[in-house]
Amino acid sequence: MGAVINVSVSCANSTFSNPHGISFNAERVKVGGIVKLEATSFSGGVNFVGGKIGWNLICDNGVFGNIYPSAVDNAAENIRPNSDTNTETRKNICDTKDATQIPAFHADGLTVEGNVSLNAAVVVGKASFLGALIHGDLDCAGGTFSNPDGTALGADRLTVKGRLRLHEHKAKQGDHPDKVTPCTIAGIASFINATVDGQCIMRMLGRPSYALHLNHARVGVLCDDTTGWPDPGNICLDGFRYDRLDERSVWDLKPRLDWLGLHHCAKGFNPQPYEQLAKVYREAGYECEAKDVLIAKHWRWWEHNRQHPPLSAQASGAPRCAYRIDRWRAWLFGKICAFGYKPVRAVVWWLMLWLATGVAVDWMAAEKWLVPGSGKAGTAGFVAPAYSFDLLTPILNLGCLSAWTPANSAAAYVLIVTASLGYLLVALFAASITGLIRK
Repeated sequence: MGAVINVSVSCANSTFSNPHGISFNAERVKVGGIVKLEATSFSGGVNFVGGKIGWNLICDNGVFGNIYPSAVDNAAENIRPNSDTNTETRKNICDTKDATQIPAFHADGLTVEGNVSLNAAVVVGKASFLGALIHGDLDCAGGTFSNPDGTALGADRLTVKGRLRLHEHKAKQGDHPDKVTPCTIAGIASFINATVDGQCIMRMLGRPSYALHLNHARVGVLCDDTTGWPDPGNICLDGFRYDRLDERSVWDLKPRLDWLGLHHCAKGFNPQPYEQLAKVYREAGYECEAKDVLIAKHWRWWEHNRQHPPLSAQASGAPRCAYRIDRWRAWLFGKICAFGYKPVRAVVWWLMLWLATGVAVDWMAAEKWLVPGSGKAGTAGFVAPAYSFDLLTPILNLGCLSAWTPANSAAAYVLIVTASLGYLLVALFAASITGLIRK
Protein backbone atom coordinates (compact mmCIF):
# COMPACT_ATOMS: atom_id res chain seq x y z
CA MET A 1 0.00 0.00 0.00
CA GLY A 2 1.22 3.46 -0.96
CA ALA A 3 4.46 2.20 -2.51
CA VAL A 4 6.22 4.15 -5.28
CA ILE A 5 7.72 2.08 -8.09
CA ASN A 6 9.43 4.02 -10.85
CA VAL A 7 9.75 1.07 -13.24
CA SER A 8 7.35 -1.43 -14.77
CA VAL A 9 5.84 -4.32 -12.81
CA SER A 10 5.22 -7.74 -14.37
CA CYS A 11 3.39 -10.63 -12.72
CA ALA A 12 2.39 -12.40 -15.91
CA ASN A 13 1.48 -16.11 -15.73
CA SER A 14 1.42 -16.06 -11.93
CA THR A 15 -1.04 -17.25 -9.30
CA PHE A 16 -2.16 -15.33 -6.20
CA SER A 17 -4.44 -16.85 -3.58
CA ASN A 18 -6.27 -15.39 -0.61
CA PRO A 19 -9.83 -16.62 -1.18
CA HIS A 20 -11.43 -14.75 1.73
CA GLY A 21 -9.65 -11.43 1.35
CA ILE A 22 -7.29 -9.40 -0.86
CA SER A 23 -4.91 -11.51 -2.88
CA PHE A 24 -3.16 -8.60 -4.62
CA ASN A 25 -3.07 -5.28 -2.78
CA ALA A 26 -1.79 -2.25 -4.72
CA GLU A 27 -3.84 0.42 -2.98
CA ARG A 28 -2.48 3.95 -3.59
CA VAL A 29 0.52 2.47 -5.37
CA LYS A 30 2.32 4.65 -7.94
CA VAL A 31 3.96 2.81 -10.81
CA GLY A 32 6.00 4.72 -13.36
CA GLY A 33 5.72 2.17 -16.17
CA ILE A 34 3.53 -0.76 -17.25
CA VAL A 35 1.71 -3.16 -14.92
CA LYS A 36 1.46 -6.60 -16.55
CA LEU A 37 -0.97 -9.14 -15.11
CA GLU A 38 -1.43 -11.18 -18.28
CA ALA A 39 -2.70 -14.74 -17.85
CA THR A 40 -2.51 -14.35 -14.08
CA SER A 41 -4.96 -16.06 -11.70
CA PHE A 42 -6.24 -14.40 -8.54
CA SER A 43 -8.24 -16.21 -5.87
CA GLY A 44 -9.37 -13.23 -3.87
CA GLY A 45 -9.69 -9.52 -4.50
CA VAL A 46 -7.33 -7.37 -6.56
CA ASN A 47 -7.02 -3.86 -5.17
CA PHE A 48 -5.82 -0.84 -7.18
CA VAL A 49 -7.89 1.75 -5.26
CA GLY A 50 -6.44 5.25 -5.51
CA GLY A 51 -3.40 4.07 -7.43
CA LYS A 52 -1.61 5.68 -10.35
CA ILE A 53 -0.04 3.86 -13.26
CA GLY A 54 2.27 5.77 -15.59
CA TRP A 55 1.52 3.70 -18.68
CA ASN A 56 -0.67 0.65 -19.40
CA LEU A 57 -2.44 -1.82 -17.13
CA ILE A 58 -2.53 -5.12 -19.00
CA CYS A 59 -4.72 -7.92 -17.63
CA ASP A 60 -5.43 -9.91 -20.81
CA ASN A 61 -6.54 -13.51 -20.21
CA GLY A 62 -6.41 -13.00 -16.46
CA VAL A 63 -8.78 -14.63 -13.99
CA PHE A 64 -10.05 -12.52 -11.11
CA GLY A 65 -12.35 -14.08 -8.55
CA ASN A 66 -13.23 -13.62 -4.91
CA ILE A 67 -14.59 -17.18 -4.77
CA TYR A 68 -13.23 -20.45 -3.53
CA PRO A 69 -9.82 -21.45 -4.91
CA SER A 70 -11.08 -24.55 -6.70
CA ALA A 71 -13.48 -22.51 -8.81
CA VAL A 72 -10.81 -19.99 -9.78
CA ASP A 73 -8.22 -22.68 -10.43
CA ASN A 74 -10.69 -24.51 -12.66
CA ALA A 75 -11.45 -21.30 -14.54
CA ALA A 76 -7.76 -20.48 -14.93
CA GLU A 77 -7.12 -23.93 -16.34
CA ASN A 78 -9.92 -23.77 -18.88
CA ILE A 79 -10.03 -20.23 -20.19
CA ARG A 80 -6.52 -20.21 -21.60
CA PRO A 81 -6.39 -19.22 -25.26
CA ASN A 82 -5.73 -22.76 -26.49
CA SER A 83 -8.66 -24.29 -24.63
CA ASP A 84 -11.59 -25.70 -26.60
CA THR A 85 -13.87 -25.50 -23.54
CA ASN A 86 -13.58 -21.72 -23.34
CA THR A 87 -17.20 -20.89 -24.20
CA GLU A 88 -18.79 -23.51 -21.94
CA THR A 89 -16.52 -22.63 -19.03
CA ARG A 90 -17.41 -18.96 -19.33
CA LYS A 91 -21.09 -19.87 -19.28
CA ASN A 92 -20.61 -21.87 -16.09
CA ILE A 93 -18.68 -19.00 -14.51
CA CYS A 94 -21.55 -16.63 -15.30
CA ASP A 95 -23.82 -18.84 -13.18
CA THR A 96 -21.49 -18.68 -10.17
CA LYS A 97 -23.16 -16.95 -7.21
CA ASP A 98 -20.89 -17.75 -4.27
CA ALA A 99 -18.74 -14.61 -4.51
CA THR A 100 -18.01 -12.60 -1.40
CA GLN A 101 -18.66 -8.87 -1.00
CA ILE A 102 -15.04 -7.96 -1.80
CA PRO A 103 -14.77 -6.67 -5.39
CA ALA A 104 -12.87 -9.09 -7.54
CA PHE A 105 -11.21 -6.21 -9.39
CA HIS A 106 -11.25 -3.03 -7.31
CA ALA A 107 -9.96 0.02 -9.18
CA ASP A 108 -11.96 2.89 -7.68
CA GLY A 109 -10.17 6.21 -8.13
CA LEU A 110 -7.41 4.60 -10.20
CA THR A 111 -5.54 6.86 -12.64
CA VAL A 112 -3.96 5.23 -15.69
CA GLU A 113 -1.96 7.35 -18.12
CA GLY A 114 -2.27 4.74 -20.87
CA ASN A 115 -4.72 1.92 -21.59
CA VAL A 116 -6.47 -0.62 -19.39
CA SER A 117 -6.76 -3.96 -21.13
CA LEU A 118 -8.98 -6.81 -19.94
CA ASN A 119 -9.17 -8.68 -23.23
CA ALA A 120 -10.51 -12.22 -22.74
CA ALA A 121 -10.25 -11.80 -18.97
CA VAL A 122 -12.66 -13.46 -16.54
CA VAL A 123 -13.90 -11.54 -13.51
CA VAL A 124 -16.09 -13.47 -11.05
CA GLY A 125 -17.54 -10.90 -8.71
CA LYS A 126 -17.61 -7.15 -9.10
CA ALA A 127 -15.20 -5.26 -11.33
CA SER A 128 -15.29 -1.69 -10.02
CA PHE A 129 -13.91 1.43 -11.72
CA LEU A 130 -15.81 3.99 -9.65
CA GLY A 131 -14.42 7.47 -10.36
CA ALA A 132 -11.39 6.07 -12.22
CA LEU A 133 -9.55 8.11 -14.86
CA ILE A 134 -8.14 6.36 -17.92
CA HIS A 135 -6.29 8.56 -20.39
CA GLY A 136 -6.27 5.87 -23.06
CA ASP A 137 -8.73 3.04 -23.84
CA LEU A 138 -10.64 0.67 -21.59
CA ASP A 139 -10.57 -2.53 -23.60
CA CYS A 140 -12.75 -5.44 -22.43
CA ALA A 141 -13.03 -7.31 -25.72
CA GLY A 142 -14.10 -10.90 -25.10
CA GLY A 143 -14.10 -10.40 -21.35
CA THR A 144 -16.43 -12.18 -18.93
CA PHE A 145 -17.89 -10.24 -16.01
CA SER A 146 -20.05 -12.29 -13.70
CA ASN A 147 -21.95 -11.18 -10.64
CA PRO A 148 -25.52 -12.39 -11.29
CA ASP A 149 -26.99 -11.02 -8.05
CA GLY A 150 -25.39 -7.58 -8.24
CA THR A 151 -23.12 -5.28 -10.21
CA ALA A 152 -20.78 -7.15 -12.51
CA LEU A 153 -19.14 -4.07 -14.03
CA GLY A 154 -19.38 -0.90 -11.98
CA ALA A 155 -18.06 2.18 -13.77
CA ASP A 156 -20.04 5.06 -12.30
CA ARG A 157 -18.29 8.42 -12.79
CA LEU A 158 -15.60 6.70 -14.86
CA THR A 159 -13.71 8.94 -17.30
CA VAL A 160 -12.15 7.40 -20.40
CA LYS A 161 -10.31 9.76 -22.71
CA GLY A 162 -10.08 7.16 -25.45
CA ARG A 163 -12.45 4.29 -26.29
CA LEU A 164 -14.58 1.93 -24.23
CA ARG A 165 -14.69 -1.46 -25.91
CA LEU A 166 -17.22 -4.11 -24.87
CA HIS A 167 -17.36 -6.39 -27.88
CA GLU A 168 -16.19 -9.71 -29.27
CA HIS A 169 -12.56 -10.80 -29.19
CA LYS A 170 -10.89 -12.50 -32.14
CA ALA A 171 -7.84 -14.62 -31.52
CA LYS A 172 -6.21 -17.72 -32.92
CA GLN A 173 -6.98 -20.57 -30.55
CA GLY A 174 -5.48 -23.93 -31.47
CA ASP A 175 -7.32 -25.44 -34.41
CA HIS A 176 -9.79 -22.52 -34.49
CA PRO A 177 -8.18 -19.62 -36.35
CA ASP A 178 -9.74 -16.25 -35.56
CA LYS A 179 -12.09 -17.77 -33.02
CA VAL A 180 -14.62 -15.20 -31.85
CA THR A 181 -15.33 -14.87 -28.14
CA PRO A 182 -18.20 -12.57 -27.18
CA CYS A 183 -17.98 -10.12 -24.34
CA THR A 184 -20.16 -11.65 -21.63
CA ILE A 185 -21.88 -9.84 -18.77
CA ALA A 186 -23.97 -11.55 -16.11
CA GLY A 187 -25.35 -8.95 -13.75
CA ILE A 188 -25.50 -5.17 -13.91
CA ALA A 189 -23.20 -3.04 -16.04
CA SER A 190 -23.41 0.44 -14.54
CA PHE A 191 -22.01 3.54 -16.25
CA ILE A 192 -23.97 6.21 -14.39
CA ASN A 193 -22.43 9.67 -14.95
CA ALA A 194 -19.54 8.09 -16.86
CA THR A 195 -17.74 9.96 -19.65
CA VAL A 196 -16.16 8.39 -22.74
CA ASP A 197 -14.61 10.93 -25.08
CA GLY A 198 -14.10 8.50 -27.94
CA GLN A 199 -16.04 5.49 -29.15
CA CYS A 200 -18.25 3.45 -26.85
CA ILE A 201 -18.43 0.04 -28.52
CA MET A 202 -21.10 -2.36 -27.23
CA ARG A 203 -21.43 -5.16 -29.76
CA MET A 204 -21.89 -8.92 -29.65
CA LEU A 205 -22.48 -9.16 -25.92
CA GLY A 206 -22.99 -12.82 -25.10
CA ARG A 207 -25.44 -12.37 -22.21
CA PRO A 208 -28.37 -10.17 -23.32
CA SER A 209 -30.19 -10.75 -20.01
CA TYR A 210 -27.83 -8.35 -18.26
CA ALA A 211 -28.88 -4.88 -17.10
CA LEU A 212 -27.26 -1.75 -18.51
CA HIS A 213 -27.39 1.57 -16.64
CA LEU A 214 -26.38 4.58 -18.74
CA ASN A 215 -28.06 7.27 -16.66
CA HIS A 216 -26.51 10.68 -17.40
CA ALA A 217 -23.52 9.11 -19.13
CA ARG A 218 -21.91 10.85 -22.10
CA VAL A 219 -20.02 9.26 -24.98
CA GLY A 220 -18.56 10.70 -28.14
CA VAL A 221 -19.56 8.00 -30.62
CA LEU A 222 -21.98 5.17 -29.87
CA CYS A 223 -21.20 1.94 -31.71
CA ASP A 224 -23.68 -0.86 -30.92
CA ASP A 225 -25.88 -3.49 -32.49
CA THR A 226 -28.95 -5.50 -31.49
CA THR A 227 -26.82 -8.31 -30.02
CA GLY A 228 -25.63 -5.93 -27.32
CA TRP A 229 -29.08 -4.76 -26.22
CA PRO A 230 -30.51 -6.07 -22.93
CA ASP A 231 -34.00 -7.44 -22.46
CA PRO A 232 -36.92 -4.98 -22.16
CA GLY A 233 -36.81 -3.01 -18.95
CA ASN A 234 -33.12 -3.78 -18.32
CA ILE A 235 -31.64 -0.65 -19.83
CA CYS A 236 -31.76 2.85 -18.33
CA LEU A 237 -31.18 5.75 -20.75
CA ASP A 238 -32.22 8.71 -18.61
CA GLY A 239 -29.91 11.58 -19.51
CA PHE A 240 -27.70 9.40 -21.73
CA ARG A 241 -26.02 11.59 -24.36
CA TYR A 242 -23.99 10.66 -27.41
CA ASP A 243 -22.67 13.00 -30.08
CA ARG A 244 -23.29 10.66 -32.99
CA LEU A 245 -23.79 7.05 -34.05
CA ASP A 246 -20.96 5.06 -35.57
CA GLU A 247 -21.37 3.89 -39.15
CA ARG A 248 -21.44 0.30 -37.85
CA SER A 249 -24.28 1.07 -35.46
CA VAL A 250 -27.96 0.46 -36.08
CA TRP A 251 -29.29 3.40 -38.10
CA ASP A 252 -32.63 1.96 -39.22
CA LEU A 253 -35.50 3.77 -37.57
CA LYS A 254 -37.61 0.80 -36.44
CA PRO A 255 -34.88 -1.05 -34.46
CA ARG A 256 -33.75 2.26 -32.97
CA LEU A 257 -37.29 2.92 -31.72
CA ASP A 258 -37.35 -0.64 -30.39
CA TRP A 259 -34.11 0.19 -28.55
CA LEU A 260 -35.79 3.16 -26.90
CA GLY A 261 -38.71 0.88 -26.06
CA LEU A 262 -36.35 -1.27 -23.95
CA HIS A 263 -35.74 1.72 -21.70
CA HIS A 264 -36.89 1.54 -18.10
CA CYS A 265 -37.73 4.85 -16.46
CA ALA A 266 -38.39 4.94 -12.74
CA LYS A 267 -40.68 7.96 -13.06
CA GLY A 268 -42.77 6.35 -15.80
CA PHE A 269 -41.94 8.22 -19.01
CA ASN A 270 -38.95 10.34 -19.96
CA PRO A 271 -38.88 12.12 -23.34
CA GLN A 272 -35.12 12.82 -23.20
CA PRO A 273 -33.93 9.56 -24.88
CA TYR A 274 -36.23 10.30 -27.85
CA GLU A 275 -35.08 13.90 -28.11
CA GLN A 276 -31.44 12.77 -27.97
CA LEU A 277 -31.90 10.27 -30.81
CA ALA A 278 -33.81 12.86 -32.87
CA LYS A 279 -30.96 15.33 -32.36
CA VAL A 280 -28.40 12.80 -33.62
CA TYR A 281 -30.54 11.96 -36.67
CA ARG A 282 -31.05 15.64 -37.48
CA GLU A 283 -27.35 16.49 -37.20
CA ALA A 284 -26.56 13.55 -39.49
CA GLY A 285 -28.95 14.93 -42.12
CA TYR A 286 -31.84 12.52 -41.51
CA GLU A 287 -34.58 15.09 -40.90
CA CYS A 288 -37.48 12.74 -41.69
CA GLU A 289 -36.20 10.11 -39.26
CA ALA A 290 -35.75 12.79 -36.60
CA LYS A 291 -39.39 13.84 -36.98
CA ASP A 292 -40.55 10.22 -36.81
CA VAL A 293 -38.66 9.78 -33.54
CA LEU A 294 -40.37 12.83 -32.04
CA ILE A 295 -43.76 11.57 -33.26
CA ALA A 296 -43.05 8.22 -31.60
CA LYS A 297 -42.18 10.12 -28.42
CA HIS A 298 -45.63 11.71 -28.35
CA TRP A 299 -47.42 8.43 -29.04
CA ARG A 300 -45.49 6.65 -26.29
CA TRP A 301 -46.36 9.48 -23.94
CA TRP A 302 -50.02 9.16 -24.95
CA GLU A 303 -49.94 5.38 -24.44
CA HIS A 304 -48.26 5.79 -21.04
CA ASN A 305 -50.91 8.27 -19.90
CA ARG A 306 -53.62 5.92 -21.07
CA GLN A 307 -52.21 2.99 -19.11
CA HIS A 308 -51.12 5.03 -16.09
CA PRO A 309 -53.48 7.98 -15.63
CA PRO A 310 -52.54 10.55 -12.97
CA LEU A 311 -54.19 10.34 -9.57
CA SER A 312 -56.34 13.40 -10.34
CA ALA A 313 -57.81 11.61 -13.36
CA GLN A 314 -58.90 8.66 -11.22
CA ALA A 315 -61.27 10.84 -9.25
CA SER A 316 -64.70 11.83 -10.50
CA GLY A 317 -65.67 15.29 -11.59
CA ALA A 318 -63.85 18.04 -13.46
CA PRO A 319 -60.25 16.66 -13.20
CA ARG A 320 -61.24 13.35 -14.76
CA CYS A 321 -63.19 15.12 -17.51
CA ALA A 322 -60.23 17.41 -18.25
CA TYR A 323 -57.89 14.41 -18.42
CA ARG A 324 -60.12 12.67 -20.96
CA ILE A 325 -60.46 15.81 -23.08
CA ASP A 326 -56.71 16.30 -23.09
CA ARG A 327 -56.12 12.66 -24.04
CA TRP A 328 -58.56 12.82 -26.95
CA ARG A 329 -57.13 16.17 -28.05
CA ALA A 330 -53.65 14.63 -28.18
CA TRP A 331 -54.99 11.65 -30.14
CA LEU A 332 -56.71 13.99 -32.61
CA PHE A 333 -53.55 16.05 -33.13
CA GLY A 334 -51.54 12.88 -33.65
CA LYS A 335 -53.86 11.47 -36.27
CA ILE A 336 -54.45 14.70 -38.19
CA CYS A 337 -51.01 16.34 -38.28
CA ALA A 338 -48.62 13.99 -36.40
CA PHE A 339 -48.41 16.42 -33.46
CA GLY A 340 -47.42 19.24 -35.78
CA TYR A 341 -44.43 17.51 -37.38
CA LYS A 342 -46.25 16.62 -40.62
CA PRO A 343 -48.60 19.50 -41.55
CA VAL A 344 -49.18 18.03 -45.01
CA ARG A 345 -51.40 15.44 -43.34
CA ALA A 346 -53.81 18.21 -42.35
CA VAL A 347 -53.93 19.33 -46.00
CA VAL A 348 -54.75 15.78 -47.11
CA TRP A 349 -57.54 15.55 -44.53
CA TRP A 350 -58.88 18.93 -45.69
CA LEU A 351 -58.92 17.83 -49.35
CA MET A 352 -60.81 14.66 -48.44
CA LEU A 353 -63.32 16.71 -46.48
CA TRP A 354 -63.64 19.17 -49.38
CA LEU A 355 -64.46 16.36 -51.83
CA ALA A 356 -66.97 14.77 -49.46
CA THR A 357 -68.59 18.14 -48.73
CA GLY A 358 -68.83 18.90 -52.45
CA VAL A 359 -70.80 15.73 -53.02
CA ALA A 360 -73.02 16.44 -50.01
CA VAL A 361 -73.89 20.05 -50.87
CA ASP A 362 -74.55 19.13 -54.51
CA TRP A 363 -77.15 16.63 -53.31
CA MET A 364 -78.56 19.18 -50.86
CA ALA A 365 -78.99 21.74 -53.67
CA ALA A 366 -80.70 19.18 -55.88
CA GLU A 367 -83.08 18.25 -53.05
CA LYS A 368 -83.86 21.94 -52.33
CA TRP A 369 -82.10 21.83 -48.96
CA LEU A 370 -80.11 24.79 -50.25
CA VAL A 371 -82.08 27.60 -51.85
CA PRO A 372 -80.97 30.81 -53.59
CA GLY A 373 -80.55 33.65 -51.19
CA SER A 374 -81.25 36.38 -53.77
CA GLY A 375 -84.44 35.15 -55.48
CA LYS A 376 -82.79 32.79 -57.97
CA ALA A 377 -84.62 29.61 -58.94
CA GLY A 378 -83.32 26.08 -59.55
CA THR A 379 -79.72 24.92 -59.29
CA ALA A 380 -78.30 26.24 -62.54
CA GLY A 381 -76.10 28.74 -60.73
CA PHE A 382 -74.92 26.41 -58.00
CA VAL A 383 -71.26 25.25 -58.19
CA ALA A 384 -70.63 22.54 -55.57
CA PRO A 385 -66.77 22.70 -55.51
CA ALA A 386 -66.80 26.48 -55.03
CA TYR A 387 -69.50 26.31 -52.35
CA SER A 388 -67.60 23.58 -50.53
CA PHE A 389 -64.35 25.60 -50.68
CA ASP A 390 -66.09 28.71 -49.40
CA LEU A 391 -67.68 26.71 -46.58
CA LEU A 392 -64.45 25.10 -45.36
CA THR A 393 -62.07 28.05 -45.68
CA PRO A 394 -62.23 30.84 -43.10
CA ILE A 395 -59.89 33.16 -44.98
CA LEU A 396 -61.34 33.58 -48.49
CA ASN A 397 -64.94 34.64 -49.22
CA LEU A 398 -66.25 33.67 -52.65
CA GLY A 399 -69.80 34.82 -51.87
CA CYS A 400 -71.28 31.33 -52.26
CA LEU A 401 -72.56 31.11 -48.70
CA SER A 402 -74.68 34.26 -49.03
CA ALA A 403 -75.95 33.24 -52.49
CA TRP A 404 -77.21 29.86 -51.30
CA THR A 405 -78.67 29.40 -47.84
CA PRO A 406 -80.02 26.33 -45.96
CA ALA A 407 -83.75 25.76 -46.30
CA ASN A 408 -84.23 23.83 -43.05
CA SER A 409 -82.57 23.22 -39.70
CA ALA A 410 -81.08 19.87 -40.75
CA ALA A 411 -79.24 21.51 -43.62
CA ALA A 412 -78.05 24.31 -41.34
CA TYR A 413 -76.76 21.76 -38.81
CA VAL A 414 -74.83 19.86 -41.51
CA LEU A 415 -73.22 23.06 -42.77
CA ILE A 416 -72.20 24.17 -39.27
CA VAL A 417 -70.58 20.83 -38.44
CA THR A 418 -68.80 20.65 -41.79
CA ALA A 419 -67.56 24.23 -41.55
CA SER A 420 -66.27 23.57 -38.01
CA LEU A 421 -64.25 20.59 -39.21
CA GLY A 422 -62.83 22.60 -42.08
CA TYR A 423 -61.82 25.48 -39.79
CA LEU A 424 -60.22 23.00 -37.38
CA LEU A 425 -58.09 21.46 -40.12
CA VAL A 426 -57.01 24.88 -41.37
CA ALA A 427 -56.13 25.94 -37.83
CA LEU A 428 -54.11 22.76 -37.23
CA PHE A 429 -52.26 23.26 -40.49
CA ALA A 430 -51.38 26.83 -39.56
CA ALA A 431 -50.34 25.80 -36.05
CA SER A 432 -48.19 22.98 -37.47
CA ILE A 433 -46.22 25.08 -39.91
CA THR A 434 -45.61 27.74 -37.24
CA GLY A 435 -44.66 25.13 -34.60
CA LEU A 436 -47.29 26.24 -32.11
CA ILE A 437 -48.50 22.73 -31.23
CA ARG A 438 -45.13 20.99 -31.12
CA LYS A 439 -43.78 20.11 -27.72
